[in-house]
Amino acid sequence: MGATPFTNRPNVRVYLNGRMTVDSLDMSKDYDETIPYMMRGARECCVYQKESIVNVPGMVRYRLGRIETDGKSDNYLRIEMLPGELGNDYMTQFDYFELVPKAVFDNQEIPEE
Repeated sequence: MGATPFTNRPNVRVYLNGRMTVDSLDMSKDYDETIPYMMRGARECCVYQKESIVNVPGMVRYRLGRIETDGKSDNYLRIEMLPGELGNDYMTQFDYFELVPKAVFDNQEIPEE
């Protein structure tokens, strides 16, 4: 999932097919290589058609988990906002979701799970 971190983005819990895959995702932080589920923005996407967002610390992707599928079954994503200081004033806008084949994903420079 791709998003731009802002201070009014909530912490969320992520479920794939009913199984919790991320316990507490803080969507207010810029890229931090020490956080295992956080990745840089996609190399192929550009800001104003000039600079790849992989170089912009405020554009990040979050690994939500892996899905093994037969291509025929439905899969479900649930994102639960966790309570915080801002109450109902959080913004849960997501910039994009991407599904990446395992072979491509495994060749990216990301921290191990």
